[in-house]
Amino acid sequence: MKGFGEALQYSVFVCDLDAQERLRLIVELKKRIDEQVDSVALVDLGDPEGRGRRCFQFLGVARPLPESGARIV
Repeated sequence: MKGFGEALQYSVFVCDLDAQERLRLIVELKKRIDEQVDSVALVDLGDPEGRGRRCFQFLGVARPLPESGARIV
């Protein structure tokens, strides 16, 4: 998950993915999880520049959210 987005907590990540990146993420997750036991939720929050940013409310320290668009790492 670290290669796809930003960790908010140990097992909570925020990712800004296009359709191809989302498919690649799903393929990678299916290789690693036990589909009989494990559960992974993918939630589309919308465009980070729109509703996607407004969906988050932090209490305490606000965590940085990913910026929209491609990033070169």
